[in-house]
Amino acid sequence: MALLTISTGEPLTSPLPKLNYSKNSNRDSSEDRRVVQSLLEVTLKDICRGPLAGRDVSLVLDASCGENMLLPEFTEALGVPALLFHGEGADREVLEAAKRNRLDAVVSVVGAELPWLLTSPPERWSASSVLLVGNTLACDPRALLQTALAQRTPAVAALCLAKLGEQRNKLEFRVFTWRPLHPRRKLLPLGGWNASRFASWDQLFVDRFSSFGGVTLGVASDHEDKPFLFNSSLTEWEGVGYRILKTLAESYNFTYTLTPWASDRRWGNWENGSWTGMLGDLYREVKNLTVNIISLSPRRAQYFDISVPFYNEGFSFALAFPPPPPRWYSLVHPFSWTMWAVVGGVLVVVCLAYWFLASFREKASPSVYLLTIAQALLNQSNSSVPASWPLRLFLASWWVTAYVIVMSYTCNLIAFLTIPASPVKLESVQQLANSHHRLCMLDYGSYLPDALATSSHQSLSALGKKMDLVPQKKAVPYYNALECVDLALAGSHAMVEAESYLRNLVESEDLENKMYFLEDSLFEGALALFFRKNTPWKYKFDKGGTEKLGVAKPGTPLHQDQPIPFKCHHAGASLHTALTRYIASVPEGWTQKISAG
Repeated sequence: MALLTISTGEPLTSPLPKLNYSKNSNRDSSEDRRVVQSLLEVTLKDICRGPLAGRDVSLVLDASCGENMLLPEFTEALGVPALLFHGEGADREVLEAAKRNRLDAVVSVVGAELPWLLTSPPERWSASSVLLVGNTLACDPRALLQTALAQRTPAVAALCLAKLGEQRNKLEFRVFTWRPLHPRRKLLPLGGWNASRFASWDQLFVDRFSSFGGVTLGVASDHEDKPFLFNSSLTEWEGVGYRILKTLAESYNFTYTLTPWASDRRWGNWENGSWTGMLGDLYREVKNLTVNIISLSPRRAQYFDISVPFYNEGFSFALAFPPPPPRWYSLVHPFSWTMWAVVGGVLVVVCLAYWFLASFREKASPSVYLLTIAQALLNQSNSSVPASWPLRLFLASWWVTAYVIVMSYTCNLIAFLTIPASPVKLESVQQLANSHHRLCMLDYGSYLPDALATSSHQSLSALGKKMDLVPQKKAVPYYNALECVDLALAGSHAMVEAESYLRNLVESEDLENKMYFLEDSLFEGALALFFRKNTPWKYKFDKGGTEKLGVAKPGTPLHQDQPIPFKCHHAGASLHTALTRYIASVPEGWTQKISAG
């Protein structure tokens, strides 16, 4: 369905506004108007049937178009079913609908003045493609293609009206595009409009970023992020993020600069209404992108452009192995403490029963009866048996029971001495929350402490209350993360950190035999590269990146800064169509919906 948008800057009182023309303007004749309008109608129909076929098209008309067009006849010829008006009032239904649906293709017909949508679009409002059509002979493709909306859009083309030779009434549209990163020839003419020549999307919207022209991109980075980004020597970089960046730089012809840390030496979090760390450098447009490990979250998707995810990860816990049991424990380990209590109780009951039965026939001290019963458990024979047959039958039944108990103990003892039992380790987040262990984490600006503290999940909330943050120290290895390692080795804490980084830290310090990882992980989600909002060449990194997409574990409460569970259903899909649900729209007070035709 097409949308017709007329921008006049004044309240609308009828389906078609009454245009106010300048008294000093030179109006074209009615005949010239119809020539321009007829050419424009034919061209737009060819565009919708050709390169824009199957796409949702939004048509934008500026009030100044009326100088060369008869708007009522034009809109009737196109058969536009809906009309949006940009005035003082706003229809909340229209506003919410625009937030839920990202504009696919915007076709803007421009007259003598550039509409506000091109020059000052809302901060987070964007489209996949923009086609600018100038309907005056004074059309300047450079001015059209350098407007704010065109600069932030991946696919852009401009059609400018021009005379065909010296004949007055012979006009044509000439097609242009703009290559902002080309070192010399930024404006690229594509020739005169012809429906067969520009029959497909790729023919009209040529790749503006096939080469980055050797431009230098500023990368917000931190060198303490193994295995994603780190210094292999004093001057050399290494890691997954670095290799991705290096490969794309060779493919698209650009250079880059890396820094050991962000301007404020933080990682990147939303604090006090602004962004810190590497994301803060992006938001303030100091840098162009990041390649460190930063997970997707609803708030981050709202403020930044995000590449197709290349990895899936969450937060993991590392704890010290429990100390081995003492040597004496080998003698009691074959039976559980409950079993030992049962055996002791049975021994007492049997002794009392034997003494009670023997008291009617033989006179002996209770110690003799106890020794007779206990000898069976010690695998020793009795030197004599009672003469009474009831006592003999009672002892025989006890000897059989004692034999079973002794054989079970002996077999379990042999197995335990052959393969010593490992200490009991924690396995789940719930067990960790119920244990004496506290949490330890380096304070670099992660959202995790706040997410745990405010979680409605009982176990996560309990962990948040036991969180201890260790301050960063740039002068020491791992920014002082080893202090958390020492606390974990002491058995009082569990260290929590991004899984890849934590495993690399444990391996680098040769602690594999001293620490283990909890089977559960927290807030598992997709990792991606982050860009400034409305970066037009971001899609090149999507095509050049890996196609492995992550899926978070189900059932985990979602925090505003918590990673987004993400799954793409087809390889190479754009992140905008597969993930981002936060589509910015026109600010409140700019739109009003009215009926049309």
